[in-house]
Amino acid sequence: MASLSSRADDEEERKRRSRLVMLDVDAEAGGTANSSTTAATAAMVEERAASSTPPNQQLARPCGRLLYFSQPAVNNDDRRWDHGDNDEMKRLQQMRWEKKRRQMYEETSNQQKEIQLCKSNEVPDFLKINPYILYGYRPLLPLHLCLKSIFIWSNETINIWSHLLGCLIFIVLLPYDNIYTIPNSSGTLADHIVCSVSLICYQICMICSAGYHVFYCHSPQANVRWLAFDLSGIVVGLMGCYIPGVHYAFYCVSLWENLYLFSVIVLSLIILTIQLNPKRLSDSLAFTISRVLMYSLLACYGIIPSAHWFYMNGGWKTEIVRVFIPKLISMYLIGLGAIFFYLFHFPERLSPGSFDIIGASHQIWHVFIFFSLIWWRKSYLEVLDYRTSNTCTSDISHL
Repeated sequence: MASLSSRADDEEERKRRSRLVMLDVDAEAGGTANSSTTAATAAMVEERAASSTPPNQQLARPCGRLLYFSQPAVNNDDRRWDHGDNDEMKRLQQMRWEKKRRQMYEETSNQQKEIQLCKSNEVPDFLKINPYILYGYRPLLPLHLCLKSIFIWSNETINIWSHLLGCLIFIVLLPYDNIYTIPNSSGTLADHIVCSVSLICYQICMICSAGYHVFYCHSPQANVRWLAFDLSGIVVGLMGCYIPGVHYAFYCVSLWENLYLFSVIVLSLIILTIQLNPKRLSDSLAFTISRVLMYSLLACYGIIPSAHWFYMNGGWKTEIVRVFIPKLISMYLIGLGAIFFYLFHFPERLSPGSFDIIGASHQIWHVFIFFSLIWWRKSYLEVLDYRTSNTCTSDISHL
């Protein structure tokens, strides 16, 4: 009898929850979007959430003028949800939470004029990328405030401007190199094309990164979409390094140039396909480490053509090798430094909260990436100058 009574209570609880799911919050709040109804709706949502939300679900604390909701997830260990229509309950719960979030967002986004920075416990989980950054988070914002946030100090300001300015610098360098640098080195049409493609790749890398840090706080969907752009931009940036590097390394041996470029493109496409899998578009620690390892693999692949080029040019006794190998090693050291800061959250790990706005690891990572691309451009232009002033037979001893 006790079991039957418990089951009846559970069924009644399920029906009550289903009714709550289908209620129209907007109608109960009066259907107008002013400050009083917004407060009333918020109170109503809080009260309803307390009575109908499973134990493992909690509303995020409000920050600024918007109230945000965590991603719904059913606690399968809770007997109240162990019914035959569990999948339907999940779907209805998802709809209810999304409806609440969307309504509160629409009611307040047009009223919100200023951006209030938040603590880490006041924003949705998908905005908290670094556990050692405790303040300076932007809340979920409409698009116009995402753009406005470019010009305020937050924990994303340096991340945004380091690569936004980087993109602008590479845009300026594109005509500069084509009008001044390459002609001064007596470059050919192929040199103009190679250098231009490289700089355009750098621009894409920079703008995708900056765009992600500007717009990922717009919504969970925008976060995933812009993360995909950011990951794609990294691959494009690496391609921008490989194209001039391989071209000038095997300037005199087109067979090897074409072979290595083809292999790099194939490897890049494979890595990009894996990384853009929707299940992997997350900033969880496991996927972050996986991405770093894959991109490191793509970067380290360059050691193979570099070793071949070193041997093909006669080793350390050759002038071009003595000039270029130190630059290549410096490039890899910059990359290793960037990865160190990125993976180990240094220095904010040592003092959480002290580097929220300036000096965080991701900001250092951004600066390192920008300077690595600047360094590589300078390096391949020096090799271009060497190639145009020396014949192929003078520095190629054997294949």
